[in-house]
Amino acid sequence: MKLRQLFKNEFLTLLTQGDTHEALFEREIHGHAPEPPLPEEARQHLERWHMPEQGFRNYWYPVMLSRQLKKRPVKRRLLGEDIAFWRDGGKVNAIADRCPHRGASISRGHIRFPGSGTITCPYHGWTYDGTGQLRACIQEGPHSVMPSKVKTKAYPVEERLNVIWVWIGDMEAVPIEEDLPVAMKIPGVANLIHFTKVWNNNWSLLFDNFIDGLHAPYLHRLSPQFLLRKLAFRALDGRPHFQFVEHDGKLLECAHTRGAQRPEARQGLVFEMEYPGVGKFPHNEWWRFRGPKMRPKENFLPGIPPGSFVHGLPSYVHTVHKDLYFTQFIIPVDRYHLYNMCALTGHLDGMRKLAWRLYYNIFSVTHDRIFIGQDTRVLRYSTFGPERLSPLDQDVIYWRKFAVRNARGYMKSQKSKGNEMNFPDESAEFNTLREVF
Repeated sequence: MKLRQLFKNEFLTLLTQGDTHEALFEREIHGHAPEPPLPEEARQHLERWHMPEQGFRNYWYPVMLSRQLKKRPVKRRLLGEDIAFWRDGGKVNAIADRCPHRGASISRGHIRFPGSGTITCPYHGWTYDGTGQLRACIQEGPHSVMPSKVKTKAYPVEERLNVIWVWIGDMEAVPIEEDLPVAMKIPGVANLIHFTKVWNNNWSLLFDNFIDGLHAPYLHRLSPQFLLRKLAFRALDGRPHFQFVEHDGKLLECAHTRGAQRPEARQGLVFEMEYPGVGKFPHNEWWRFRGPKMRPKENFLPGIPPGSFVHGLPSYVHTVHKDLYFTQFIIPVDRYHLYNMCALTGHLDGMRKLAWRLYYNIFSVTHDRIFIGQDTRVLRYSTFGPERLSPLDQDVIYWRKFAVRNARGYMKSQKSKGNEMNFPDESAEFNTLREVF
């Protein structure tokens, strides 16, 4: 039974977790999938919490590894916007993936004039530069009157950390360094990075999942990370024990009460409990012979205590993995799809760096596909609707409100549309005191 359950719940994830961007686009007709708008229950939920349907605008988002953009143009959809990326002369450009002429997909075009920084539409040969300006109409000849009259949308684009980033928004782009995940830009760290496939999820459900501290010991109990470990209950007294510290409206530090740093401090942890009228949980888990994971003694983020999870806008989380940080950055595709940039970051030198580079291929399966694949499988079949939140759900509530209040330009844009953005002051209900380290 256990082996059958393990195979069904964990290993099949490798075969069912998402699809490629190209496969998603191939299923569409005229750039749209046969999918309805978000149902009324979803719309009401997002409106209640003032959350956008497709992610927060006015941020830099990671798109792909730099090495993935070669000679051929690439299409990506971010926050509902289709964008054509291409590289010419080593420089990356990005413009709207719709030719203003007759609506053809520019990403299916070609680099007809290498060195000019242009891309040519596959339909009639209209050629655009990286600013979106029409430069030539091949079939109309060099004397066409159109180049000075036509311009399409261009997107600010940068390369950092061996990743291509694009600015999605309505404001002038800020310096990209403001939006790079904080752990990944610390001087001297190494970043092992990859991107997931496209998942069938609304971004807001995974956004909530980032800070939901009580699901991991249950949902992930059969993951490779937890399979052999004893899993202690975190809320024996019915109190959440969450601690929140805000950093300049950009980062939310959340320290859950976790396994102790010293083995002797593990005394008193509870691994099995009796539920009146139901029975014990867990039961018959003799194979869990390893102790709980302990909080690391140090991490490299300045001003952040070891063991704290760090949540950043627009939609990423740094979770602790030994003395390293694991980053998961949600990239909303549209209302029904997303993908993620995943990275493992830390001070890796010499043989340790080589060992992690070799092991990262395994880690990207055991953690980034199986472990977080358990999240996406549950969330894919979750539905929007009224929520009966527990007092222990205060971390999710805090994160939602923090994001809406602090997302760049979001409050102002919503108020300009006449949307009221009033939240009740619930600060007294939360333990905002940092644990003393």
